[in-house]
Amino acid sequence: EPVREIEASREGAAVALRVAIPHSAVIYDAEGDTWVYVSPAPDTFIRKHVVIDFMNADHIFLSSGVTANDTVVTVGVPELQGAEFGVGEGE
Repeated sequence: EPVREIEASREGAAVALRVAIPHSAVIYDAEGDTWVYVSPAPDTFIRKHVVIDFMNADHIFLSSGVTANDTVVTVGVPELQGAEFGVGEGE
């Protein structure tokens, strides 16, 4: 799904265009850091660290990590993470 810029406001802040992604795009590592997978080309996935500014029921708003030109993966994210780190291999 394309990363979008949406007008939003954090409590007490002015409404501004902010980078927004769906909740389903975010994964957390064992240390609690937040990541997304971007897809710069078909069948190509790159994990990128993102910093969450705030969230609402519909979106997660980021302060860094991706731009409105990126495409984030929203379906199959846990499977990509498992494939990247070899989870389930050797069973």
